[in-house]
Amino acid sequence: MIILKKFDHLVHFIKESVDVPVERLKQKGIHAVIGGIHENWGTQNSLLHAGLSYIEYLTIIDQKKQRKVITH
Repeated sequence: MIILKKFDHLVHFIKESVDVPVERLKQKGIHAVIGGIHENWGTQNSLLHAGLSYIEYLTIIDQKKQRKVITH
């Protein structure tokens, strides 16, 4: 039996603002975008699309909300 798996996305955790990877990639001629805010998780992301897959740059913007998610 052959099982085909498709790579969806890679999550890269960052400590800086999600603007940082977008600007760094832009300087190299690579298009990335600011994603969104995950209100319930206290995180925000930016995205680099590569075909149907993508890299998600994820940072914590609300430590209190993030701690709640981790402990529950």
